[in-house]
Amino acid sequence: MPTRGANDYFKKLYPNKLIPGGILSVHNAIRQANAMRDYLEMIRKHPGFDTVFLSMTMDDGFCLSYRHLI
Repeated sequence: MPTRGANDYFKKLYPNKLIPGGILSVHNAIRQANAMRDYLEMIRKHPGFDTVFLSMTMDDGFCLSYRHLI
């Protein structure tokens, strides 16, 4: 998902559609990290989310962001 796609995805879901306690999942977060740099930097620093990267191979994986309850 290119940077624009990930940012558009976020804007469509937050704040109105992604409820507190919801999880935002973005694939190709390792393989496409350079293309998604703006999104990944924004979501890692966002005060309303906790974000982790999951991968079994470190070749590719998911960026999972949990929206805080408060």
